[in-house]
Amino acid sequence: MKLKLMCAFAVSLLGGCASVTPADSAQNTLRKTFPEPSRSMAGIFIYRNELMDPGVVSSIILDGQEIGKTSRMSFLYKEVTPGKHTLSTIPASDDATSTLHINVRRDTLSYVWQEVKASIPLGRTQLHAMDAGVGQEGVAQSTLAETR
Repeated sequence: MKLKLMCAFAVSLLGGCASVTPADSAQNTLRKTFPEPSRSMAGIFIYRNELMDPGVVSSIILDGQEIGKTSRMSFLYKEVTPGKHTLSTIPASDDATSTLHINVRRDTLSYVWQEVKASIPLGRTQLHAMDAGVGQEGVAQSTLAETR
């Protein structure tokens, strides 16, 4: 088992990693200034910032609708109505879904870290609500991916 894990990790480092389509660079720069969301809305950042991330692509589902895909060192940003929402992630290489229920407030930003755990198959993920300081640091290290 240990050998399989090491081999899979080595393959991901040698270019077996997938990537996502980056968003417009102006939007990337703007989002990293952390402006308040549009009037009467809330903003959610979902980010991956681990250097040892195997780089598999994951679909991010918000309230049953895919809003984009993440990969190593990427983030998504979505404005939503205030209240309760459900975020899920489905790695392309695995059927293990991670779900996080989040309650967002009007005119605020929320941060969700998508932790990627090495596993066979590669790419099990876990979603974690983070505080603003840690979340902004993670987003700043990442690049905005196309978000629907």
